[in-house]
Amino acid sequence: NARTTRSRVAPTTATKRWSRPPSCSNACGVPARPQVRSSAAWATPKSSVYQRIEFNVADPEQLAALLLEMQYDDGFVAYLNGQRVASALAPALPDFQSNATGEREDIDSLKPQQFDLTPYLNLLVEGTNVLAIHALNVSDASPDLLSVPVLVASRLLGSEAVVAGPIQGRDDER
Repeated sequence: NARTTRSRVAPTTATKRWSRPPSCSNACGVPARPQVRSSAAWATPKSSVYQRIEFNVADPEQLAALLLEMQYDDGFVAYLNGQRVASALAPALPDFQSNATGEREDIDSLKPQQFDLTPYLNLLVEGTNVLAIHALNVSDASPDLLSVPVLVASRLLGSEAVVAGPIQGRDDER
């Protein structure tokens, strides 16, 4: 008999010429493309992007479970407060020039994949925490990149676990 509430970590996308059929634009839930400015030194295409999402946890001891729901194309590595906690289609030791180890179909990229982060609840601290995502493209020439992370937490309410929902990021990250 657990009650359910939901809130959201601000999804962030990093896109380069994200190609979708016209019938899928915004109707598929893909947020509008952000404007990315780069200097001449970054003018050459790169295969990966780093994201940082800060969020607050009032009392980590009250959390019973933590899930990462991730929409991504082509791969990613997720870090919770600096510790690697999840990955897909990623090399074992990624660096800033790493590529994804495989390619995902665009339609699969829009379906959130769940990763259980409950074993990493001990990494959360009271106050500000950071979810960092290293989004990976299959090649530097790939025309698209998607990274939409959502953290979903369950907290203890007496003897019941309640889905506290996706955790809110800071206002300046929305």
